[in-house]
Amino acid sequence: MDQLKEIVREALGLELESSDINVLQMGLHAAVAYVVTVFMVRLAKKHFIGRATAFDVILGTMIESIVSGAVTGNAPFLPALAVTAVLLGMHWLFSGLAPDRA
Repeated sequence: MDQLKEIVREALGLELESSDINVLQMGLHAAVAYVVTVFMVRLAKKHFIGRATAFDVILGTMIESIVSGAVTGNAPFLPALAVTAVLLGMHWLFSGLAPDRA
């Protein structure tokens, strides 16, 4: 298990500064961030296009900023994805508690 963690850590360059991440590592960051973010948005059952509210737009902007930092290495990769999950969970909870306005 430790060997697998080390392979992933090395492949993604998780211990490196943003200026030391190579193109392959940044590409892997982008691919992983894309898959994880799409999965989280699908779980949240929110469609940011279409009937988006102001809160959806704010959430989308925040997610874009957080995930872009993870992709470029300007933010810690795994914590940035975790923060994205927390924001989506909060948004899902609050939108579920809000009254429907049809």
